[in-house]
Amino acid sequence: MRPQGLLCPGTLLPGFQVTGVESSPTMRTDEQAGGAIQHMVVSVINVQQRYLLNTVRIQKLAGWLLRMAVGEGQPRAWNEVTLVLTDNEGIEPVNRVHLSRQGATDVVSFTYPPMPGEGDGRTGEVLVNVQRAIERTVSRKNWDSSKELALYIAHGFDHLTGGRDRTVTGRARMRRTELRWLRQASILGLTNDLITRE
Repeated sequence: MRPQGLLCPGTLLPGFQVTGVESSPTMRTDEQAGGAIQHMVVSVINVQQRYLLNTVRIQKLAGWLLRMAVGEGQPRAWNEVTLVLTDNEGIEPVNRVHLSRQGATDVVSFTYPPMPGEGDGRTGEVLVNVQRAIERTVSRKNWDSSKELALYIAHGFDHLTGGRDRTVTGRARMRRTELRWLRQASILGLTNDLITRE
């Protein structure tokens, strides 16, 4: 049973409605944790309708990034993480209500405690702004919108597993970690063609 999150009944945001949702089937990923195999479920939900996305490729990248983030020595177990792909209009109210910041942002992450009776595993939601990823890469060379989207996903998972960017040192550490993950993901071909039509 999932916690009362953004996409669940009793939502954290009154009036937040999910319409026209494209959802990829959930993917289980296995991770060695303390000598035992931990099963993590990664779901991708595309709530934005501006851009055509390859949610299957995004889900593969998300599962791989979650394994990387958990493998960075993070002690907490994860039952399920939902990646929500949204746009400026979708992320702005979340940013305002939960972070007390005006305007759209690139990523917002939520970690929920374990549900009673479901063991130690936590649940997380990462909201990623696809529109911002595309707008930020319009005039950039050697860095396309799929790579920017991958960076946002990595950043969200870094936050889920304890990364903090409130200081210059924290931001720099997170960025180094995320770019290292993306270099490895790129070698595996996981960062290509995430956005199929802008």
